[in-house]
Amino acid sequence: MKTFNLFLYAFLSLIILSGCEKNEIETIENQELQKSKTIQKLLEIGFSNDEIIDNGKYFLVQDDVVYPYDWAKELNETSGKQRFNGIPISPNNTVIGIYLAQETFHTLSLRRALEEVIWYHNRLNNRTKFYLSGLGPVVISADNSIFPGFCAQASAPRIVNGEGVPGGFININEDYMVERDYTSNDELKLILAHELGHIVGLNHTNQSFGQLIPGTPQSDPGSIMISNNCGVNWNGYTNFDKLALETIYTLPPPEIKRAGPGCSDKLCIWMVGKFFQHDKSIVEVKVPTGQIYRYNISDLVYNIDFQGQEVITLRLKTNNERNQFGRLGYVDVRIINPDNGDQSSFKRVRR
Repeated sequence: MKTFNLFLYAFLSLIILSGCEKNEIETIENQELQKSKTIQKLLEIGFSNDEIIDNGKYFLVQDDVVYPYDWAKELNETSGKQRFNGIPISPNNTVIGIYLAQETFHTLSLRRALEEVIWYHNRLNNRTKFYLSGLGPVVISADNSIFPGFCAQASAPRIVNGEGVPGGFININEDYMVERDYTSNDELKLILAHELGHIVGLNHTNQSFGQLIPGTPQSDPGSIMISNNCGVNWNGYTNFDKLALETIYTLPPPEIKRAGPGCSDKLCIWMVGKFFQHDKSIVEVKVPTGQIYRYNISDLVYNIDFQGQEVITLRLKTNNERNQFGRLGYVDVRIINPDNGDQSSFKRVRR
């Protein structure tokens, strides 16, 4: 009986070991298949074999754009038809939290530069908005294992559960930047703006990958997306940087999610929503008796709140508006994006 038990244990162990080996082989084969699919897709959308580097953890393309081995896993055949990194972020995912892992840095302090870049980016007329978050999904951290000579790397957008999501990380080569004294606020802003461009799918403007985004030129020397921009000062977004983002992430009609009275005398109105054309937005206020009053951008205060939501505030300017708001207790407001004439539905504001 003892001999039989020993034989049984040995037989079961052999089965278990064989099963483990089979599973390991299948896992390796699946990983290699996913890598092969990703390489093929990168070749299809315009990269060359020489530009695709396998660093043992992921594919690195054009020196600072990261593609996971399984990047092509959920792609469909229509992806990657414009000159950006292949996948537009789905509308539900274009308000993007940024976590700055400052604890991973020994010398560089990125908070001020990051806040300023986010401020500038959020005032471009496109769907993508950034905000600082303790949760991400984008994490900025120090990584001194980046190839020498490069200041940073960022991951490209990918498909998750059928939706385009932003790239998940930005790695900063802190030791290299400190050694070369690339530490001024303007130098840090350009690095961050460039890598955030990769996070939402923008490609280098001075390299030939992919097709041009409609309306943009073959070359844009001042672009934030010029490669190898270590040690270069920030000069803002060029008109073609703005156009590229506006083309890929076109603003849909504005939406007002919430609105209410403000100021101590309740003669101000705030509106929280999304897809506002911030530098040109028009607000219309309709009083109960039907008259409509128009407020241009010079009458409005525009901000992005800590959750990445857009906020517009105004102060009622005519006696009729103030009297009806105070006496009848409500007005209706809507927002208009004048470039395309899109407008939100009227939202009731009760005093």
